[in-house]
Amino acid sequence: MEQTQAIKALQGELGHSQVRANEMVDSEHEQLANRDSIIVQQAEAIQQLKDQLANTESTINAQIEKIKGQRDMELAAISRKYNAAICQNNNYKDPRSGDPRPSVSCPGRRIIGALIEENEPDAIPDQSPPPAP
Repeated sequence: MEQTQAIKALQGELGHSQVRANEMVDSEHEQLANRDSIIVQQAEAIQQLKDQLANTESTINAQIEKIKGQRDMELAAISRKYNAAICQNNNYKDPRSGDPRPSVSCPGRRIIGALIEENEPDAIPDQSPPPAP
């Protein structure tokens, strides 16, 4: 009789242990599911940040190119003004035609072009008129 009661008591404890073990397993599964959910949310947030960064970088690069274009136009305008001023101040006349207008052979054009080339190679495209036929 005592053995039967002891067996029943052990079976009862075993049943309680199984229930507790199942509860612990369920709790662990729930925690893992929550962690997985958090990881997915973080991955989505990281992807959104990457997309925002790419958009920002694209915008910045476009602005840089716009500024470079404006700077190149301003440099070209300054170069033309200085070239004309240097040639006019020196009463320059084109040795080939005697024309007092600035020309490709005006020393001012070469000086300003050299200064710009020295500081910003490729900043100003060649804007000299094509040679007359």
